[in-house]
Amino acid sequence: MKYSAQMDCQSEADIDFSSVETTLLPNGFRVIKKDDTSIEFTGRGMNSTKEDPIRGATKISLMAKSGLLHLNANLGGVLFMSLFVCLFPPLLILSLSYFNSSDSGVLNLLWIWLVMGPMIAYWIRQRTVKSLKIMLENTIAYQAKK
Repeated sequence: MKYSAQMDCQSEADIDFSSVETTLLPNGFRVIKKDDTSIEFTGRGMNSTKEDPIRGATKISLMAKSGLLHLNANLGGVLFMSLFVCLFPPLLILSLSYFNSSDSGVLNLLWIWLVMGPMIAYWIRQRTVKSLKIMLENTIAYQAKK
């Protein structure tokens, strides 16, 4: 999964990425490349919905070019959590029903998770995208103050 966004910035010369660093570094990201007009981070991803939604991205890059600030993100943590919530509960229900002789409620539970799984996966993605948008907006706002 990938996500891209861009916003107008006043100039790409000497853009300050300190607001991005203060957001991402405490969340387990590390800088892998940095220069005057771009920065790239990598992180471990998301293992729980209780973690900060920004962790849904596993790779984030920001680049100032032609008066625009481009954000590109790989949503590896979102992909992992989406697959987990969509596949694990139905597989667990099916495997438990194999050992249980009464199959009356199994189909009801299975249908519930076949609907809820994609809804939860969509919610996880939306939270991550929202946090990335806020981070991009804050970066632009921080530049405007300087």
